[in-house]
Amino acid sequence: MSAARETMPFDWKNFVSSEISRGRLDPHAIAKKMVKAIPAHQLREILAEVLPDFIRDEISRMSREVARGGGATKSTRWSETAVEFVPGKGYMRMEEMTAEDCDTIAEYRAQQAADVLAWAHRWKALGAKVRELGVATVGGLAPDVIAEVMK
Repeated sequence: MSAARETMPFDWKNFVSSEISRGRLDPHAIAKKMVKAIPAHQLREILAEVLPDFIRDEISRMSREVARGGGATKSTRWSETAVEFVPGKGYMRMEEMTAEDCDTIAEYRAQQAADVLAWAHRWKALGAKVRELGVATVGGLAPDVIAEVMK
């Protein structure tokens, strides 16, 4: 193997895309296969790239638990430990948020909800199209039909 080849960064996004295109959809199975394929000297670099998403998810999960009165916190005031993303500012503890921060979060969450609802409507329309055209699965639809429904 050439020195240039050894220093090429592992393309983990392409690896995942390739696995999915092969019909492998289990995230755990893909991750196990990927860990074996990543050169050991590149693991830290890749972890540094993917860990922020994991940490962001963990912050959200922990904050939801605290908000519901659970979680591993010793605080009796969940506003001290709950953390939320404030667009334009980043992550903040709830107790530090202004009224404007709360309004910003509300607008941000409303937009997220609208986006999720729009996708729900697309999926509902796709199911209706499958029934309308009498095919067994979405795979029986022409690509342009799927594209039109899902746009």
